[in-house]
Amino acid sequence: MSRWYNYTVVVVMLFSVIASFFVSGIGIDSELWVVSLIFMFIFALPSFFSIVKLDRIKAVLMLAVLSIVSLAIESFAIKTGFPYGLFYYQDSLGPKILGLAPLAVPLGWIPLVLGSYVVVRRLRIRFTYLGTAALLVLLDMVIDPGSFALGIWIWRNPGAFYGVPLQNFVGWFFSGMIGAWIVHLFVGEIIEKANYSMIILSLIGIVSFWIGIAFFKVMWLPVILGCCLLWLFFFSAKAQNQR
Repeated sequence: MSRWYNYTVVVVMLFSVIASFFVSGIGIDSELWVVSLIFMFIFALPSFFSIVKLDRIKAVLMLAVLSIVSLAIESFAIKTGFPYGLFYYQDSLGPKILGLAPLAVPLGWIPLVLGSYVVVRRLRIRFTYLGTAALLVLLDMVIDPGSFALGIWIWRNPGAFYGVPLQNFVGWFFSGMIGAWIVHLFVGEIIEKANYSMIILSLIGIVSFWIGIAFFKVMWLPVILGCCLLWLFFFSAKAQNQR
């Protein structure tokens, strides 16, 4: 990795951890949902930019389909409990579709799907869909405990993993398979040409933020798992540069 990119990674990680310090202490005010939206967009932007630059038409279509699918799955889960379990969102992420899933959901989900898919592809892991879904579950184990602690959403029947029910992770595996298939359908043949460093940068920013939340909320398993995932991202980037 180039020196400028290393500096960028350090800045992104510091920014994320500092932001998590203030968010963990203050919480997320529903009246300032636009701020949450801006932060989510900033984290997502590097991966979106990389894919759009790769092929504008395919990227826009893929992002549109992923957005619709993520909102549909999330809304269906809120209404029925499948596949994540019964829960509902607070107002901290802004306007909702039919009072169910916030419009901001794609900004949080899509960068994780893109990043997981690319990491699995670059590490030459067989069974790409399964690998992507499994990595998404690990990412969710870092993100969801902090989200629940911040009250972004409320589980009607809190579970064993820092309040998160185990069904939620099964659901993430299910939705991750769908997300991986959509990414593969649109850009699977050209994804190797994408700016890998930019896509990874989105993952680094997101994971660093939630590691910070978990740390300040004293949830050690998500902290340890998040640090392991950051190492995986750095390792995969190094492996890419050695090709």
